[in-house]
Amino acid sequence: MAFDHERFKNVLAGFQSLAVSVAIIAGGVWTLITFDLLTPADRARAELHIIEKKMREQGLLDLKITASPTTLPNDSAHYISAIVEISNRGDRNTLLRFRDFFPFAAHRVTFDPSGETQFHTPVRAKALWGFPDKTDLYELNMIPGGVQQLPFFVKFEEVGLYFVSFAVALSPADFVDHLKAGSGRDPDLASMWNVTSYVVVK
Repeated sequence: MAFDHERFKNVLAGFQSLAVSVAIIAGGVWTLITFDLLTPADRARAELHIIEKKMREQGLLDLKITASPTTLPNDSAHYISAIVEISNRGDRNTLLRFRDFFPFAAHRVTFDPSGETQFHTPVRAKALWGFPDKTDLYELNMIPGGVQQLPFFVKFEEVGLYFVSFAVALSPADFVDHLKAGSGRDPDLASMWNVTSYVVVK
């Protein structure tokens, strides 16, 4: 009787699929058993590791803003000089898009008689490359572990308290990841990387 190669191949494939399924199930059961045997402290560390891994797999930027008042010689106006430092603590590239957008803003802040905070019309500034022609910075690709500093300089006529902020939209991929993560934040705020501070101009 002739050997049926096609039938043998189908039977072998069936055994292989069964073996893979059994291995997956066994691995899952082993994971559940070992996780259940962990002490509360070890289990907390394991859960924290899983959370940190998921965070790194998303875009994960650390933003810092340093702002201070300053003046210029022979000029009665007042200025704020600011440096925004961006660090990528995630495990993938994160793209920041600045095209036609003013990421830096400074609002003069006053208080009404009831103590309610009033934010005045902001002065805004674009992100610029460090070249003499002041070419607008349209986008910035932050590699894992990368650090970038962006300078900003804005002018005011009035002294007082100022609220300074830096904000840039998430890339579409990062926005989807943050929605999946369920940040619980307002969608408009969750779609932005941002950092804020106050500075007093005397």
